[in-house]
Amino acid sequence: MADNLVLQKLFDELLPIANSGSDKVDISARFSLLIKDFFGLDHAAMGAVSGSTTSTLTNYLVNTKKPYIDNQLSEYSSFPELINRHAQGYGSCAMVPVMANGRVTHTLELCSKMQDRFSQDMVDSIYIAAHLVGYAINYKSEAARNLSLAEYFNASFDGAGMQVLASQANKVVKANARARKDFPELNNGFSDVKKIFGIDFQEVEAEKRKAYALSIEVLGRMRKYSAIATLVNKSLMHISIADITDTETLRSLQRLIGSSNDVTIASINSSMSITGASDNFEHIFGYTPQMLEGINFVNLVKEPDRARVKAALKELLANDSGSTSLYAEIVSNSTMPIYSKLIVMRSEGGAMLLIARADSEKYLEAVTDGLYGFLESTSDIAIISTDIGYIDSCNMPAESVLGYAKEDLVGKELRTIYEDEKVLDRDLSYAKRFGKVDNSYVNVKRKDGESVPATHSIRLFKKADGSVSYIILVKELLTKRMLSDLEMKLKNSQNELAKLKSVGDLKSQFIYNISHELKTPLTNIEGFAKLIRNGEFGELSSEQKEYLSTIIDESARLMLIIQQVLDAAKLESNKVKLDIREINLRDLYENPTIKSLEEAAINKGLEFKWNVDYDVPPIMADPNRLIQVFVNLIGNSIKFTDKGGITVHIFRKTRKSIEFDVIDTGIGISPEDKRRLFREFYQAPKKELVMQPGAGTGLGLSITREILSLHHGKIRVDSEPGKGSKFYFILPVAYKQRRSKAAAK
Repeated sequence: MADNLVLQKLFDELLPIANSGSDKVDISARFSLLIKDFFGLDHAAMGAVSGSTTSTLTNYLVNTKKPYIDNQLSEYSSFPELINRHAQGYGSCAMVPVMANGRVTHTLELCSKMQDRFSQDMVDSIYIAAHLVGYAINYKSEAARNLSLAEYFNASFDGAGMQVLASQANKVVKANARARKDFPELNNGFSDVKKIFGIDFQEVEAEKRKAYALSIEVLGRMRKYSAIATLVNKSLMHISIADITDTETLRSLQRLIGSSNDVTIASINSSMSITGASDNFEHIFGYTPQMLEGINFVNLVKEPDRARVKAALKELLANDSGSTSLYAEIVSNSTMPIYSKLIVMRSEGGAMLLIARADSEKYLEAVTDGLYGFLESTSDIAIISTDIGYIDSCNMPAESVLGYAKEDLVGKELRTIYEDEKVLDRDLSYAKRFGKVDNSYVNVKRKDGESVPATHSIRLFKKADGSVSYIILVKELLTKRMLSDLEMKLKNSQNELAKLKSVGDLKSQFIYNISHELKTPLTNIEGFAKLIRNGEFGELSSEQKEYLSTIIDESARLMLIIQQVLDAAKLESNKVKLDIREINLRDLYENPTIKSLEEAAINKGLEFKWNVDYDVPPIMADPNRLIQVFVNLIGNSIKFTDKGGITVHIFRKTRKSIEFDVIDTGIGISPEDKRRLFREFYQAPKKELVMQPGAGTGLGLSITREILSLHHGKIRVDSEPGKGSKFYFILPVAYKQRRSKAAAK
């Protein structure tokens, strides 16, 4: 009876709050204060649950929909949030889910500095009261959503993507500025979307949602678009349009270059940020297209080439059209910088870069410089002539033997220093056909007219810029110097030059236009989907609601993907600090996260076992990070196992190490996938599908590997297709802190 009176009194004070005209934020604050004062607690706070929440305790409440009580807060509490509350001086804590329409929308956190403060009856009373508040807040939210519906449409249409609303008669009701810019016809009053885009309301009505591939001439240029037409209600159709011209061009060029080891393609926007790259970019430079997206291309160029490339790109992007080519070293992700030739062509919104390896050109330049140095150091006459017979340069012995100043010889016709011009013409012709002439007898003329008996050797030489020159070495017979050493050096140089291959310019022309606005902003997608699913534009079938729920879930999953990418980046940059504690591996099974994984496996019809050998001691590790490792491994096993079960086996490997095995009876992994399994962003296909429904980021296993590496552990996998998989890792019993380089000194 006493409990009923307490509950009645609580509801008497609660009803005015629930029925007030306050907004949902004020209702939450007033309810939290009421509970705090009514039960004499030290802390009460009500918070909204977001789709991207990373709080483990909040996730537990969302999944179980049950209150959670911890009357003995300590540093060994099950959730990090409770450990933090213990550190703040609280002795007990209760977390109550606030429900509305069958889902948890808010959580109510209650804390007391006393231990054993929360009874089950007290929490049950608060749980019932929280339901009433949840429905009140939901009602306020629905009312506010209805009031802002018209404003929402206007706000969403201000986005950068092209959007159009059309009537049942295919007449344009509304089009945003981006759509009107690309399609001026939309400005002409009630334009017909069927005539402009070929999109018909009746076709869309029959399928509820229809995708179109469009080729439309815009301002004299044929461009390609993708369009998605969706019914908003019985008389209104929403059309979202994306310009995919550049995507199609990039695909065509990618097919053209294939898997070339020498040439790749990237596209940049007006800010020089990379918007796309061909698949073979990773093979040449070590970066996947996903890693490159959003990176400023100039940052991939090694100093001191960076400033020169930045200036060239800036000048090109300032014009409406044009192209340029230059050489620079591109920083590779795994090897030394690669000397490359860049061919850049301006396009609308940015530029396309054709990047060709030019290692051979750089080597050729080095050999050429070395050859010029050698010619300057030799004691014989050395002359370099153009292909039409004019002296391009000479060494010091040419001055002393022939009596000319060096500046007088440069630019002089070669035949003027030979007595018999026919012999010179014969030997040059022979060298042009066969590449060399050795020890041919000639007479050269000094400036004073004296004839000097000699032999000359000629080599045809191709420069890095493609031009042809002749190297002529003249040996005075009166000096009796032997040509053997020089001939050997020339032969070696000829052999080196014969091995060089130039990377030719790609002859196929490519015409393209860039647009980095390829899809409707994420907020519009999620917002439209929620509005339509909630029936704002008419009743939907269960199948339609299911499709819209998938869109909403995938939008929320994007935030989780971003969090995983940031987590991976922190691990790679050594910014993660471990919270090392003693862990009893038998007690780990009782962790709520492990329990939720077990429940997920059982719900899928799988058997779940957790076995810890009797002689396994406690270990020193970060408990939250270890749980994260098990979430990734067990979660993958559940995803890729349709029948059988999952077994976790923990046993002592050696006196100082523990082995952890996660074994499943799933589809297994091919040898090719095993080699790439722990790479960032790699996802093994499931049953010949490129991407399975609900696929993640491909970061889970790479993050797992980095976490174990921080614990001085390693992870391995044994698997065969169709025979299941075993992921196993080994951790030391005692954790040893790595010494910094400064401390090591």
